[in-house]
Amino acid sequence: MAIAEPLEHTSRHDFGPVGMREERHHIVFDIETGPLPSHELNRMMPSVKAKANLVDPKKIAADIMAKEDAFRSRAALSPLTGQVLAVGVRVKGRNTIFHQGEVSRENESKVLSEFFDFFRKHDSQTWVGWSSHQFDWSFLRKRSWVHGLHFPLGVYDGIVGQKWLNFRRGILDAQLAWDEGNHTIRTSLDSASKMLGLSGKTGSGGDFAKLYKKDQDSALAYLEHDLELTDQVWEIVG
Repeated sequence: MAIAEPLEHTSRHDFGPVGMREERHHIVFDIETGPLPSHELNRMMPSVKAKANLVDPKKIAADIMAKEDAFRSRAALSPLTGQVLAVGVRVKGRNTIFHQGEVSRENESKVLSEFFDFFRKHDSQTWVGWSSHQFDWSFLRKRSWVHGLHFPLGVYDGIVGQKWLNFRRGILDAQLAWDEGNHTIRTSLDSASKMLGLSGKTGSGGDFAKLYKKDQDSALAYLEHDLELTDQVWEIVG
């Protein structure tokens, strides 16, 4: 899925080097992730040991199980143990969703490819996410390596292998705008939107994978609402 026709009703025009008027707008995006299949999580499971002071076999087993469960519960938050289930973009009030449908390795690769193609078509525009500098772009980039895909040029302006990567000027993070550049605060989208009198989130991203498995329409509606909230907040703070 992608926006094939020219984007209309833009709010601003910039003059290019040859005097051509280029339509300018911002594009809001968000990703939703879930854990890898159980057999892959088991392969990635670190060596787990019980607390040294435990001697009761049942308590030792329970402690190890609790640590393994904690590892699985955090799996969706890391590209090492998680996968991209869906990516949403919002342009001038219109949402486009790329999602797996039937969850599989092949379909994650398809979602990434479709989103990267969309980005390449609109890479000259301003891109806005929420916590996207710390989470979304890094997650997408590392999952692209898994599938042997070329991560789009135009997101970073640094060189892979340097101490850090810098984001291109038009790749923006609404959370950083809200937190005035302080990477340690990490205000949630829910808190920021409620402070501004907006509706707030309708759920938690941590529950997306379970909801997506049970009811894809409801899961994608959650993603679309997050896109709308991010867009509304950005219109105020951007």
